[in-house]
Amino acid sequence: MSGAGGQGGSSVPDEEWERFLRESAQGAADAPVEPSARAREVQARLRKSGGQPQGWRTYT
Repeated sequence: MSGAGGQGGSSVPDEEWERFLRESAQGAADAPVEPSARAREVQARLRKSGGQPQGWRTYT
């Protein structure tokens, strides 16, 4: 059987593969961080309630 990825050769050059391994081990620093499910639920509940909750020491 011949073709890319076989024993005779690789479809990706060694330098490119090393760079991929190095970058994947470091992680994606510029990847966006998504809020947790709980944070999304709280955010949706606060939006639905219509603003900030009243403070416990506020006198009106």
